[in-house]
Amino acid sequence: MSQFPNFPDWIGTDSPASNARRVLPRLVAEFFAMGRQMCASDPGPAELHRLRLEGKRLRYCLELFRECYGPGMRKRLRRLRRIQRSLGAVSDCDATEGLLRSHHLTDGADAERLLAYLQAGRIENREAFLAFWRTSFDAPGEERSWVEFLRGATGGNSAKCFMR
Repeated sequence: MSQFPNFPDWIGTDSPASNARRVLPRLVAEFFAMGRQMCASDPGPAELHRLRLEGKRLRYCLELFRECYGPGMRKRLRRLRRIQRSLGAVSDCDATEGLLRSHHLTDGADAERLLAYLQAGRIENREAFLAFWRTSFDAPGEERSWVEFLRGATGGNSAKCFMR
């Protein structure tokens, strides 16, 4: 049994690179599945926020193993950051609007303009995320490319792998 409950496939006596090859492809596949399910529907801010948090967890985990993979990891991390930026902007607009409403700061022309600006920002960033997800991040073969890359864990400096 693994000493890492969130990573049941983790074997403490194996190298970090070996564990990364076993665990990370599954985490990426789960993220793709969650994103696909969300993008197939009409996701609201709460659903998109959940995907953002899962993307953040995935990115942090991948960053821990950056040395195991070499330069190809930087490209993949940039793609995750792009998703997080769009989803973060959606969350920021939604949270700001909620804060204004909870403090009853929605009356008057200035408040109406601000609310309209926040709603437009939420919609624009949501659409930017959906377009990037559908046409680029989750384009045909992308998940397979991620999984195969992560199964490799040999493109980096394995002597330095996880030695930060």
